[in-house]
Amino acid sequence: MAPSGVQLPRLVLSTCATVIASQAVISGALSLTRQATMLGYWPRMRIQHTSAEQIGQIYVPTIN
Repeated sequence: MAPSGVQLPRLVLSTCATVIASQAVISGALSLTRQATMLGYWPRMRIQHTSAEQIGQIYVPTIN
């Protein structure tokens, strides 16, 4: 539906938006799992902190 001159920029933009959205979903799922575990609403899971400098950088093997 778009003119042929803007199809490639739209493809690049939509690909970037997809990558950003998928990262946000992964980050949100891990953060919610971590908070629920800390509050006692979710069973204890192994959480690996992947960065010593940033607290939000975690990896949960069970969720992955």
